[in-house]
Amino acid sequence: MSAPVPPPAANRLGIVLRPVGSSMPLGLSGLVIASLVLSGLDLGWVPVGDGKWIGLMLLSGPVPLQLLGCVFAFPARDGAAANSMGLLAVSWISIGLVRLLSAPGATSAPLGLLLLATGTLLAGAALAQGSGKPVAGLALGLAASRFIVSALYELTHAGGWQTVSGILGLGVVATTVYFVVALQMEDAQDSPVLPTFRRGRAKLSAGADGAAREPGVRPQL
Repeated sequence: MSAPVPPPAANRLGIVLRPVGSSMPLGLSGLVIASLVLSGLDLGWVPVGDGKWIGLMLLSGPVPLQLLGCVFAFPARDGAAANSMGLLAVSWISIGLVRLLSAPGATSAPLGLLLLATGTLLAGAALAQGSGKPVAGLALGLAASRFIVSALYELTHAGGWQTVSGILGLGVVATTVYFVVALQMEDAQDSPVLPTFRRGRAKLSAGADGAAREPGVRPQL
């Protein structure tokens, strides 16, 4: 029996994957900054009159970081991460503009509805991320809860919701800082250092060898 003849070169399909730097630490750093700043306002660490400065900080810090995280997650073929970063960036823009244009301490029903929609969508993104990256899923889940609670405060002006929102924001900060440090150490050492409890495709991504483990080549960030 003769050996199979390979197809002509003209009929072959080649796919080239280009390694890129992981944008997850950058985008999640924006989440840390925004969550901490807003928690400071919610918990009274920052005077109510400084709300306009909070709005300016959101627009100048977390928004660019998360937009960059979103844009560079697409070439790395991680649509779930890109969606999460983009959703958060748009939310910070809305919150920042409302804080800049509103009177100190004022609430906004339209902002409350936007936060409610964002929290719901972010909860779905947290489920998607949590299926492979539980720590990322936990951080996004806490952020989703925080958005929903903030929405209740904006809609009802009940101070108790604002306090709960601030506490949830600190939970987001703690969880996300851990994950960012773990990702950076993994990138620096070229192998997992701190446990991130990856599963499924995400675990295979982290455990690959050589170029196959680089962002942009592996299936997930």
